[in-house]
Amino acid sequence: MRILYILPFLLGFGISYSQTDTQTIPNTEVYLFDLITQNGKTTLANVKNVSDNDGYDNQPSFMKDYLLYASTRNGQTDIVKYWLPYGSRTWLNFTEGSEYSPLKIPGQDAVSAINLESDGSQKLYKYSINTGESEVLVEDIVIGYQLWYDENTLISSVLENDMLNLYKTEISTGADTKLADNIGRSLQKIPNSNKVGYISKANPDKWEIRSIDINSGKSTFIINTVTGSEDMVYLKNGAILMGADSKIMKSNGKTWSEWVDLKENGIGKISRMAIDQDEIKFAVVGESNGAIITSGDNSPTTDSPQVSDINANASAIVQSHVDAFNNGNAEGFLALFSEDVLVANFPDDVVYTGKNKMRANFSDYAKNNKNLSMRVNKRIALGDYVIDEELITENNAVSRQVKIYTITNDKISSSRLIKNEGNSDNLEKLVNQQLQGANESNIDAFMASYANDVKLYNFPSELKEDGASTVRKNYSEFFKQAPDLRVIVLNRIVIGNKVIDEEEITSKGNSYRDISIYEIENGKIKRVTFIQ
Repeated sequence: MRILYILPFLLGFGISYSQTDTQTIPNTEVYLFDLITQNGKTTLANVKNVSDNDGYDNQPSFMKDYLLYASTRNGQTDIVKYWLPYGSRTWLNFTEGSEYSPLKIPGQDAVSAINLESDGSQKLYKYSINTGESEVLVEDIVIGYQLWYDENTLISSVLENDMLNLYKTEISTGADTKLADNIGRSLQKIPNSNKVGYISKANPDKWEIRSIDINSGKSTFIINTVTGSEDMVYLKNGAILMGADSKIMKSNGKTWSEWVDLKENGIGKISRMAIDQDEIKFAVVGESNGAIITSGDNSPTTDSPQVSDINANASAIVQSHVDAFNNGNAEGFLALFSEDVLVANFPDDVVYTGKNKMRANFSDYAKNNKNLSMRVNKRIALGDYVIDEELITENNAVSRQVKIYTITNDKISSSRLIKNEGNSDNLEKLVNQQLQGANESNIDAFMASYANDVKLYNFPSELKEDGASTVRKNYSEFFKQAPDLRVIVLNRIVIGNKVIDEEEITSKGNSYRDISIYEIENGKIKRVTFIQ
C-alpha cells in the first residue's frame, strides 16, 4: 500500500462419479452467510454471492481467514482463495489441468485438491498456499472426493467398478484400506466423536446417512437422506443439514424438518455446504433464481479489470505479443517492442537493450527450444503497466515466471523478469498482517511485518522511504489523517519471495489503485516497490 500525495499533506499505497466437464455442468454460485446463534437458535444472515462468475463455482471449504472453492476460468476449473476479512479473491494454482474439491491439509501450509488432466487421468495433488506450486500426493487410487481426518489420515470416495467406495489412506506409508462399498460424495467428520459420516447408496431406493469408526470399520445407520439429496454438513451440536431445492433441511438423527428457505435470497437447487471451524460463517452452493442479492467485492481475473484508470490498450498490446509468440510469428512478436527496448531482471538488472539484440536473442532461443508456448495465468494491468504471470513451455518442460511490461507510445518499452526463486514461508501472512494493520489504523500491527532496514521505491528503483523509522513516521501521520482508510486486494500473484498485489485504497472519500510488490527476506518485508 503506497501513501499517495493527493492533497498537500495526504501521504501517497470428469468423470461421472467425480468431477464433470465444465461445459456440461450447471451454472452454480458460492454464497456466504453469517451464522448467528442466539438463545440456542442458529440462523443465517447477510448473504453474499462470493463467486459471482459464469460457469462452475462449487465445492467450498474453509481455512483460517479464507474460503476455498473450485471455479471456472479459461475453460478449466481452478482453486480460488476468498479472503474473508476483506472480500478479495485470488487464484491459488496455475496447473494445466482442472482442480476440484480443495481442502486445507492439517498441519501444513498446503491445500489438497483433485487434479483432472485433459487426458482424463485423475490424481490427488498438494498445492503450496504460499506459491501455488504442486506435487502429486496420492496416485495409486482414483480419488473423487476427500476428507482429512487428521494430518496423516485421508478418508476418500474412490472410483472403482463404476461406483464410489470408501477408503482410508495413511499418507506416511501410502497404505490404502477399503472401508465400505457404494457410497456418495459427501464425507464429514462427526463432531465430538472419532467417527466419519458418509452416505451409503447400497439401497438405491433409500440412501442412508451412516457413521463409521475408521479404526474398527464398524458402520452404524443414522437416518435416511432427504430424498434426492447427497450433500450434508454437521453443526457442532451434531445436527445434520441437507439441501432440498431452495430449502435446507435439518435433522437430529431421527426426523427431518425445514431449517431455512433461501428462495428469497435468490438461491435454489442447493447442493454443497460448508461451515467454518468457529461456526460463524456458512457457505452454500446453489443456482440463482433471479432474485437480486449482494455479490462479492472483487473477482479474480486473467484480464484487465474494467475500471477507468486502466489502459485497456496496454493489455491488448501485451496480449498481441503473447499471441505472436505462441504462433511462432517472430516478426510480429518483435514489432510490438520499441527500438530501444530495455530487457532486465527486476528491478533494474539490465540484460540488454535494443530491438536488434532482441532479434538475435529470440532467433537463438527459438532454435534451442522446441514446442515453445506461453500461457498467461494471471494478468494485472494499471495505466501503462501490465504484469503477467506466465507459464512458459520449453522443450516440453513448464516453468513459471512474472513479466512487468511498460508500454510507451503503443510499444513495449521495457520488459522486466521476476524469476520463480528465493521461496520464503508465510509470504501472504506477512503481507496480510500489514494490510490488516492499515485497515485498523494500527501502526504497531502494520510495522510488525517490516524489516528495520526496509526500503520503499517507486517503480522501478526510485527510493522514496528508507528505514522502518521513516516508514513508521509517515504512515502514522497518514493513519491519523485518513480515519476512513480501507485497502482491498483486487489481484495477487505470489512468486519466489515476492507478493504482487493490485490494491484499491480508499481514504478521505477518495479511491485509487496501485500495484505493490513486496519482497520478503528472513521473515520480514525488506523492500516494497509501488506502481501507480
